[in-house]
Amino acid sequence: FLQKIKDQPLLPHYKKRYKYNYPTHSQA
Repeated sequence: FLQKIKDQPLLPHYKKRYKYNYPTHSQA
């Protein structure tokens, strides 16, 4: 899932949102 977001141009936007919803993504 995170890999798909990485390919997306909205990475900064998702990174901010998921940072709170999914703290595990920050470490990934």
